[in-house]
Amino acid sequence: MNSFAAKIFGLTASACALALAPGVAHAEPFSGEYIGVQAGVVVLDEKLSRLSGPSTDSSTEPTASLVFGYRTPISDRSPIVLGIEGDLGAISDNINARFAVSGIAGYRIGDSALAYGRLGYAAVNDIAPNSGTDGALSFGGGVEFNLTGKLNLRADYRYEDFGKVVNFVDNVREVKAHEVTAGLLYTF
Repeated sequence: MNSFAAKIFGLTASACALALAPGVAHAEPFSGEYIGVQAGVVVLDEKLSRLSGPSTDSSTEPTASLVFGYRTPISDRSPIVLGIEGDLGAISDNINARFAVSGIAGYRIGDSALAYGRLGYAAVNDIAPNSGTDGALSFGGGVEFNLTGKLNLRADYRYEDFGKVVNFVDNVREVKAHEVTAGLLYTF
């Protein structure tokens, strides 16, 4: 794991500790610590540069993650919500480990919905065969709905550009990922 990935992993672990630490009770459904699960699909778009010539490939893989984070409104009456979120999970039938950390900025719509954007870093182990851990800038957004006082349902989209990934099997791959998930979150 390179030093940048190690730093991001440290930030993710810190976010996890913050999210799971006992905190103040929050009446707002999009405020405080939360934990949950999400699952969906990742579409991997690849441009390959081989000795035999260039080619493109696209695959759709399943994904699932444990999600944890903390968020808070910027003031008592503000609809703007800021936070940090981490997730640990896997992509594909080959079980490629994945971790990510993101800053979250959202806008509360009424008492039961939140539209948000995210910007962060994601790392996947062996996104291309034998490539090691590959990292990418991750950005996207989604919408979250409060089902009960503490239970939220979300739909999320992320785009990640892993750039050029070098391996010995296919020489060089340029990998981009589109991830669409649905999740269920519990707010403490």
